[in-house]
Amino acid sequence: MAVMDISGRSAARIRAAVSRVDVQELAVLGGIVILAVALLLGTEGFGTSQNLSNVLYSASVKAIIGIGMTLAIVSGNIDISVGSATGLIAAIMAKVMLAHDVPFVILVLIGLVIGALLGCVNGFLVAVLRINPIIATFATLNIFAFGKQYVFGNDSQLLGVPSSLRWLGAPGQTLGIPHAWWIVVVLMVVAWLYMECRPNGRHLYAIGNSSDAARVAGVRVQRRVFGVYVVVGLCVGLAACCLVGSNSVVDVSFGSGFELDVIAGVVIGGTLIFGGRGTVFGTVLGTLLVALVANAVILFGLPSGLFPLVTGIAIIVAVMAGVIRERRRAAA
Repeated sequence: MAVMDISGRSAARIRAAVSRVDVQELAVLGGIVILAVALLLGTEGFGTSQNLSNVLYSASVKAIIGIGMTLAIVSGNIDISVGSATGLIAAIMAKVMLAHDVPFVILVLIGLVIGALLGCVNGFLVAVLRINPIIATFATLNIFAFGKQYVFGNDSQLLGVPSSLRWLGAPGQTLGIPHAWWIVVVLMVVAWLYMECRPNGRHLYAIGNSSDAARVAGVRVQRRVFGVYVVVGLCVGLAACCLVGSNSVVDVSFGSGFELDVIAGVVIGGTLIFGGRGTVFGTVLGTLLVALVANAVILFGLPSGLFPLVTGIAIIVAVMAGVIRERRRAAA
């Protein structure tokens, strides 16, 4: 009976979570459909299998990090060092691959371990020392960037990187869909179930709404926040593996600007930048929309500088929409 009761409660939570699909998520889904139709009708290259695969792969690398970032922002935190961390991990892995013949599984473990360690650094600064997350991760952004430059030395590129991680890269596909995107789907489902059905996951929402109230209620805020940053680091490490798997050349610019695209995907997907609300499903949709916008800029032959402009405007609009939504809920 106890097992059936637990199963029943979990099923009820899942049904309740599904019923709370956010209006902004539906709007983003509508935007994806409209933009995809416009690209399909207005360009010749959008509907090709190669282009669609590239869009999904590009979105998947950012979405993997975005899933971890969603947990951070929902809990009232943020990590703006993810771009530099991705580049640093990619550089280290490329160096290892050039020096040794390392099996696939070991390479992935290396990426995850390094990512977790970098996440521990951020978690220690934010959760233990209680430094403002923007200040702390801005500092580590620069530290990780210096580390990346140190790994490269006087070179700007690492050439001839072996294809040991090709399965995770853009060439690797199942049913015509990049393996990295399948990883996104699995991570999204796991993270969604954790955040909606597990007490520890629900604690993240409580911390995002009020860390003091959560602490009084018995939530181990320090442990949860530290764990969130470790998860972000693990996601960054996995994303770096995917990046290295797609390139025989690892460039010093790897990861540059990732933080803007990742945060854009999270916020556009409906996660409240101040914490307390958000879903990984919305994040994946938001990241896919950002990838489609980047693809549209290329296919329509628009100036490349237009993409960051559109992304910046989209972030502002999404934040304003979130604020208005919260005010209406508070007034209701």
